[in-house]
Amino acid sequence: MKKAPILLSLVLLFIMGYTAGITETNETSEVEDIVQEAIHTHENIDSVYEQVESSYEEEGVVNISNVWVYSDGSDKGYRIENTSGEAAYGNVNGTGYRLNKEENTLYQFAENPDEKLQNQEMLARTLEHMMSNDEYSLRYGGEEDINGTPANKVIFEGETSETEGNQYEVWFDEESHYRLQEKNIIGEGDDLITTVVDHDTNIEHDPELFSLLNLKDENTTTIYGEPEL
Repeated sequence: MKKAPILLSLVLLFIMGYTAGITETNETSEVEDIVQEAIHTHENIDSVYEQVESSYEEEGVVNISNVWVYSDGSDKGYRIENTSGEAAYGNVNGTGYRLNKEENTLYQFAENPDEKLQNQEMLARTLEHMMSNDEYSLRYGGEEDINGTPANKVIFEGETSETEGNQYEVWFDEESHYRLQEKNIIGEGDDLITTVVDHDTNIEHDPELFSLLNLKDENTTTIYGEPEL
């Protein structure tokens, strides 16, 4: 008669282990689906405006960037402004612009815009790389609000001796799957956080915006040629 409780315990342990395995598999599948949706969203964005705030947990906000990117057939353009920087950058269909705010000079030169037009594509490829990287594990970090928007948090965590202590966290809008915030933790270093404060994925091709003309004044000197680095 004493064998029955032992057998029952074994059955219960088996059921509990099996159920836990199913739950873990389902959670892994669900978080992978979240990342795949985000990859699909970002690799299909051709035009976007983002205001991005960069900060370190210990230092606070260090930079705010306004970035416009447009690509549709032969019409291409971008504009980058760092509020804490001394320069603004733009491009209209292969003509590059750089405004030196301190010297009040606008450089105009030939430049291939494709590299900077790929910022959304680069994010998608980064997510793909992290998912296929055996040195990192992926888990769900829960639901959080980013500037009032419900977001799914996913965490890539270092699992080897070389990546231990490293962590890449991303928050995606629950509805649109758009990336709202990223956090990079590299060992014992200060954690870098980038937050998308505002964004719009339906901007128009605006040559005046991309050529920085609205930043010029009557005293701005235009120089035809690439600026020295």
